[in-house]
Amino acid sequence: MKKLAYSLLIAVAAGALLLSACESSIWSRSDTEIAFNSSGYVTQDVTYTYDGRDTETYSADGTYEVVRKAWDATSSTWKQSAGDKGTYSYDTDILMLTINYTQKWSGGIGGSYITLTSGSTDTRTDSWNQVLGSTNEYPAYLGSGGTYAQTRNVTYWDGTSDTAAWTITVSSDLSTYAYTTDYVVYDATGTATSGSSKSNYIYTTSAIFPSSVTSLDNAKGQTVTLNYLKYVSIPYTWSSGTTFTAGTPTTNNSSGSLTVSVAGDGSYLTFPSITVARQMASK
Repeated sequence: MKKLAYSLLIAVAAGALLLSACESSIWSRSDTEIAFNSSGYVTQDVTYTYDGRDTETYSADGTYEVVRKAWDATSSTWKQSAGDKGTYSYDTDILMLTINYTQKWSGGIGGSYITLTSGSTDTRTDSWNQVLGSTNEYPAYLGSGGTYAQTRNVTYWDGTSDTAAWTITVSSDLSTYAYTTDYVVYDATGTATSGSSKSNYIYTTSAIFPSSVTSLDNAKGQTVTLNYLKYVSIPYTWSSGTTFTAGTPTTNNSSGSLTVSVAGDGSYLTFPSITVARQMASK
């Protein structure tokens, strides 16, 4: 069960790209990155709210909490029904956020936090590339020269782990882009297992907005929408280790768009349509 939410996350992330024609960007250049001290903690407490009720808080003392609520018919109010606590740190050089989970809410509405002991099945360490803004969180894809990737690593209580990489490769003139997901499951000895998977989607751009953006280079510091009229999907079969065998490509005549924000120096991309999917599916 511990791998299930993570596997679903990958499907959600890929689906977000395919369905983004119906979405608009939530990234704003006014939503500046927040400040961190030398320990990797925010200098002031930051709380993000999802769906108007669930919250995620990073505190200046290095503690972390996510609170999920459910409707309580008795009191006609939203009350906490689930959640996690732990500690976190942020590496500003590689935009890597790491969370160690130490407590879990138990008992639904009216319950309380329990401390996770050594060997608890809910104990895990989770790391991924992310930008924390003043009003929202954004998964970060780091890179240059048209190739950018977000990585995520999860280590579980029994020594097993998952590693995922979401890679987007964009041509210099923005005429094509490819989105690849590599997901590898390791047992406690560090050996990859059959739960691993890979997928690849290749898009042909039909229009770019704003039209003044004609290359990846002059997209720096801007939010750009890439429209497509079709895409090619390539399935993969896991062989061993991190080796996958490509299957037969399939052309899909389905239109849509992808909105991407490019950092001013071109060092990373953000994809706002994936943001909430990652945050809420992983906890």
